[in-house]
Amino acid sequence: MLLVIDTNIIVSAMVYEGKNLEYRTTGMIDSLDYILYQKANGVFSQKLDKAVESAKKHEEWGNEYMTLNRMLAREHEDGLIFGSIKEAIKHGIQKAVLISDLMSDYDLSEEEAKEKIQEFESEDN
Repeated sequence: MLLVIDTNIIVSAMVYEGKNLEYRTTGMIDSLDYILYQKANGVFSQKLDKAVESAKKHEEWGNEYMTLNRMLAREHEDGLIFGSIKEAIKHGIQKAVLISDLMSDYDLSEEEAKEKIQEFESEDN
């Protein structure tokens, strides 16, 4: 049975399981313990374990960042939409024309455009 650790390193599981003891090294045993059982007993596997934990935290932070980024993008788009609504009202543009403009300019459905106008009117008061 073979265990592929890296594209350049192939270790026989027989070496790990106690056969061919002359080929086993402390580092090899430590590495295989970490890979197979997630036990960080040696210096290398402890460093590797810290790096893995750091990568997991970085991934979690990345997900939070992406969520925040999407929220900011929505807020920015709402600001643009509300600015368009404010200007349209200021220039006396009819509501039907405004709805049509919002639909084409911001890829909104008719219902979404009407909701944005209602949100603007409720916040403006």
